[in-house]
Amino acid sequence: MGRHGFWNPDNPHMRSGAVIMCAIAATVSPETSFAADRFDINISAMRIDRAIQTLSRQTGVAIGGTEISASGIYTKAVKGRLTLDQALSRMLRGTGYEHVVRDARTVLIKRRSTTVRHPVVPKAVPDAPAAPIIVTASKQNMMIERFPGMAHIFDMSQQPAAASTHSLEGLLQQLPTVSGTNLGPARNKIFLRGVADSSFNGGSQSTLAYYLGETRLVYNSPNPDLQLYDIEKVEILEGPQGTLYGAGSLGGIIRIVPAAPQMDGVKASLWPKASLTAHGAPGYALAGMLNLPINDMAAIRGVAYHKREGGYIDDGGRGLSNINSTEISGLRLGVRLEPAPDWALDVQAVTQKTDTADSQYAELGHPLLMRSSLIAQPYDSDFESYAFSLSKNWGKLQLTSATGLVYHDSRARYDASSLSGNTIPTAFDQRRDIRLLSHETRLALSNENGISGVAGISMVDNRDRMIQSLGAVDALAPLSNVVQTTREYALFGEATAPVLNGVRATLGGRFVHIRSAAEMEVAESVEVEPKRRSSQFLPTAALSWAPDDNGLLYIRFQRGYRSGGISVSGNAGENIIHFKPDAMDTWEAGVRWGLSPSAPIRGSVTGFLSKWRRIQADLVDERGFPMTLNIGDGKIYGVAADIEWHPSPLMQVTLGMFANESELVKPAEGFDPGEDGRLPNIAELGAQFQVQKRWPLAGDRYLITMAGLRYIGKSQLGIGPNLSIEQGGYTVANALVELGGERWTYFIEIDNLTNSGTNSFSLGNPFTISRRDQITPLRPRTFSIGLKAGF
Repeated sequence: MGRHGFWNPDNPHMRSGAVIMCAIAATVSPETSFAADRFDINISAMRIDRAIQTLSRQTGVAIGGTEISASGIYTKAVKGRLTLDQALSRMLRGTGYEHVVRDARTVLIKRRSTTVRHPVVPKAVPDAPAAPIIVTASKQNMMIERFPGMAHIFDMSQQPAAASTHSLEGLLQQLPTVSGTNLGPARNKIFLRGVADSSFNGGSQSTLAYYLGETRLVYNSPNPDLQLYDIEKVEILEGPQGTLYGAGSLGGIIRIVPAAPQMDGVKASLWPKASLTAHGAPGYALAGMLNLPINDMAAIRGVAYHKREGGYIDDGGRGLSNINSTEISGLRLGVRLEPAPDWALDVQAVTQKTDTADSQYAELGHPLLMRSSLIAQPYDSDFESYAFSLSKNWGKLQLTSATGLVYHDSRARYDASSLSGNTIPTAFDQRRDIRLLSHETRLALSNENGISGVAGISMVDNRDRMIQSLGAVDALAPLSNVVQTTREYALFGEATAPVLNGVRATLGGRFVHIRSAAEMEVAESVEVEPKRRSSQFLPTAALSWAPDDNGLLYIRFQRGYRSGGISVSGNAGENIIHFKPDAMDTWEAGVRWGLSPSAPIRGSVTGFLSKWRRIQADLVDERGFPMTLNIGDGKIYGVAADIEWHPSPLMQVTLGMFANESELVKPAEGFDPGEDGRLPNIAELGAQFQVQKRWPLAGDRYLITMAGLRYIGKSQLGIGPNLSIEQGGYTVANALVELGGERWTYFIEIDNLTNSGTNSFSLGNPFTISRRDQITPLRPRTFSIGLKAGF
């Protein structure tokens, strides 16, 4: 190989390290041709010599050259199922190097020529092949065209700059299958595909599993509403995900992937924003990111932000205006270490504090954005997360071991003056202190023969303390103090393999052992709930057929569950309720088409049927005290469809719809579902429409215009004789103009363009819910202007 300029131990340049040779002896016969072969590539951004060495190992092809210098040159991250030519083209883009295929077993890396010896006529160079969409939430780096299920991938680099200044809930408004409550920032429940248990926040486990990278964020608390500054992508998997994610994933999972620290140079970004709300107070946001390489094997990346959302609700009883303002402050810090090729160690810390001065509901009988109450009803949330992740890549095999620790403390106050006939200002306080420890170690396999799989172990340890107090504002008395602990230990695995031409089968299962206990301090007495132990098996099976690279048909069965617990409600904790685990089985069938990058129209249609046993629901009694109980068995069935059309390369039109029916088919003994047995908070019909046009300008500048409509059908607040209160049934319009370039992007955004004041949610204060006069109007028309700057 010395004649090709490859590795030679007698070469003094190689001994000194001034010029690095990156070649791996390939076990490839002379007859082998790799031009059309595809390989499963997973290489992060790293120094060029290490990147080429890693690619050589993952493909089994000898790659190298004597011109490669390790000094200060880093390659792009490359992931996906690619040919060697595609992988090298993406990896070397912008480095000043190019690759040349020498023969059937050798690829040479050399400096790109910068001298033109003869005049040439420039040719139109086609764009590089579009990067494949990888569903990393599958835990197998499965490409979207192979994934037998419904997945949504938001690549934040392809979203408008304004999307980075939104919360998760703002981003998810693009999906008609998403709905939720509207209590306010950091206290809402998000529901996917009609899987909604209740409108109240209580002791039941979340129906969605939320992740930040590899760290589980939530077990039995609402969405912490983390802001999306400096995020790489957001992944959503619909339907029960019990096999891969365990308890609390009945509706699906949401995975936020932050941008990783990079060793290829100092980088910085800035996001200032100002907003004006009609009939409300102004708001602002400021965020910044700094990426600092430590050396060629380590880097640190930090994000800090502060945001104020102006209030728009008035309180006539106290003579106050714009009472529901919210302050959000956060910090995210990540460190990445790559001590050796294919090894990566990530450490991350996140903190976010959310303070809302008062609730955002109004009351009928007053002007649209007004209510009357005796006391303020604030809410605050303190969220902290610490994570450690280690990964090793052997090409077709990848090991991941991740540990996360979350602290989530929240405090809510409600006006309970109705208990005293509104003669004494009375407060009901509910405080929750949650500590969530999670760990997972897994080994994933993926190869060019279409075989993929994952197997692993996991552990979750959740501790939830709920403290309730009641009384005059300056003389609160304790009602109850409940501490619930849940530990889950699991073994899981899932594998996909071809069975016929174009047909793949998927089988998997998760065995879970659960231990739970509760300690209750009620008034003067202390009771201890005996420890409970149970086991669950959560299977999944799927069959998919890909007639070509442009489409996929699949059928799938999935199961999910939530663990049980206890609920203490009433004055002095007079009611102690033991609620059981619930479970859901879902059958779905779907089709996706237009998966090739050049397809002008792409879309999907999915139909599903879910059977939900022993549904857990957070409710309130006739006086307004919270409680959790099993309300019976239910059924949900529906269809979702979306289409993305590119009438030209610079224009995109998207349309989505979701239709479903849900009902409580078998109420639990003693539970009265009322006249309407529909499950709460899910409209029978939802739709979304958006059109986007890009206008190229001089140089690297461009202009984007975007307009969208979202329709949310009518639903009801809850299930039961006192909770079948109508809400929803409205259309909201948004518009965006973005002017961008290589470093600066300016945007103007208008939310609720028509200034609709329709009731989005019929709850704000559980102690007056029986009056049926609470409404939560949409935030009035809000005009925002901001920019994103990169340095």
